[in-house]
Amino acid sequence: MSSAEASEFASRLRQQGISAVAFDFDATALNFNTNPSTSYNGSFYYFTLQYTNKMSPDFVALVPKLIDMNIKVGIATFNDDIINDIRCNNDFIIGGNALVRPVLRHLFPDIHDSIEIWAWNPDKHSSYAPDGCRIPSNKNWHLEAMARRYGIRNPSQVLLVDDLESNIVGANLKGFRTIKVNGTEGFKMNESTVM
Repeated sequence: MSSAEASEFASRLRQQGISAVAFDFDATALNFNTNPSTSYNGSFYYFTLQYTNKMSPDFVALVPKLIDMNIKVGIATFNDDIINDIRCNNDFIIGGNALVRPVLRHLFPDIHDSIEIWAWNPDKHSSYAPDGCRIPSNKNWHLEAMARRYGIRNPSQVLLVDDLESNIVGANLKGFRTIKVNGTEGFKMNESTVM
């Protein structure tokens, strides 16, 4: 995806009233699923490189263009921080911010701090989110947190880009906009239609 195509795609989102875009991490921003977390043994730098080399090229091209157009960008993932306390054999299990932030820092050294991460998996906790609200197993909590963070009152201004049908359906039912991704290859702009 060229820089001009990424700019055009970001411009179309802006014209459709999108103020914030939340990308799923696994099988959307990333070209594979970490299932649901990952482990490493050895150099964290090389571990991070493994992930940066498997990011969707269209995600990498689009994020800076969105930020240039003042469209907020976030990661909405079920890859939860709670698993960071787990150790399996000699490997460390990591997820959530500990997994996503270093990858973003490597990909976008000048803008990674402007990309928020909402890492929460209701299946790994009680049925309540950090804010005390009862939540279903979809990304609506992530999207509502993003909307609150940026002062967005109209859910149709928030776009979820995700590979799971249940997340897409749940978001649409709450009025959020969505793009359904073919999870086997990650996000591709030329295969994306905003719903």
